[in-house]
Amino acid sequence: MELMRFWQTLFEENEAVCFSNTPRGTTVTPLLEAEEEDFINSTYIAINPLFSDKDTHPTEIWHCERVPRRADHNVAVYRNILVEMDKMELTEQLTYMRNIEFPYSTCVFSGNKSYHFIISLETPLATRKEYNQLVSRVYRAVGLDYVDTSCKNPSRFSRVPGHLRADTELVQELCDVRERINNDKLEAWLLS
Repeated sequence: MELMRFWQTLFEENEAVCFSNTPRGTTVTPLLEAEEEDFINSTYIAINPLFSDKDTHPTEIWHCERVPRRADHNVAVYRNILVEMDKMELTEQLTYMRNIEFPYSTCVFSGNKSYHFIISLETPLATRKEYNQLVSRVYRAVGLDYVDTSCKNPSRFSRVPGHLRADTELVQELCDVRERINNDKLEAWLLS
């Protein structure tokens, strides 16, 4: 039940995502066409919905406009922001986020050295520029000394909860599922 809430918090059922077992995966799957194995057996999930029917900016000769793929320019909805803090000891991460009252929607243990916190906005942002600006503000508020800033792009992978990680033999555990974050409440937190 909690796993279903995780998916419903981050995505709408008519959206498309990228599941993968490698950090270089690009295949886009509409959630309505996803198999149970996609949810259980995948290591990674792109944090934001992607276009399911096109590549808006093919950059290589082997790309095709009619074939969707995971890429920042193919993000269809700018709703989710990933915050990962692998520069801080694992044992300190949850306490730190609790102390700063970080407004997150989901928290997943990566199965290694970090927790993946995702802010899922009630109202998605209209443009990539707005997304980039908000991510930058969130990262500064959490602390640039702690945040892994390489996680800032909107098509970034996060970890699929419930998946057993082969390299560590630990489960990517779902720690918490809350609700989508009201944009005004996030702004108030940023200003505080």
